[in-house]
Amino acid sequence: MTRSKAELAAEPDEELFEAYVGCGWSHYRRGFALISRRAPFGAWNWAAALVPFWLAYRKMFGLQIIAAMGYAGLSSMAATRFRGLGVGQAELAAHVVSCALVALAGGLLGDYLVYWQARRATRKAATTSFSRRQVLALLRTRGNVSLGRAAFVSLLALLVLRVAI
Repeated sequence: MTRSKAELAAEPDEELFEAYVGCGWSHYRRGFALISRRAPFGAWNWAAALVPFWLAYRKMFGLQIIAAMGYAGLSSMAATRFRGLGVGQAELAAHVVSCALVALAGGLLGDYLVYWQARRATRKAATTSFSRRQVLALLRTRGNVSLGRAAFVSLLALLVLRVAI
């Protein structure tokens, strides 16, 4: 059975994914394999669970801002829940609970977020009229990681959170 060009373009191309993901590809290859088999979760992502600026590091800046606002909201809700603990202890408990929930979400969803982003970028790049080599170069620049931008977005998020709290 021959497949149409559209069906072939819809399939994930491992070389394109590797070019886009860059750093950490060996981990993501395993996670993407689980995702493509429709597993309930990809592989556990320790970096996403433990590094507060992981989303920005992976160039998901909008999601980093949303996560920071979500953390602030969780922390605020938890602080009202733990109000009876006493001064200082309620805030500490709220931050511990918020950090644990954000870490759990990051660890469980990290591979899905990278997969979703890589799939969207590779599909878009595959529709260009560029050569294969140009497409790979484009994906390497648009994807991969950015420590400098992650640091900038994280500092900006901390400033926003500091003003909001």
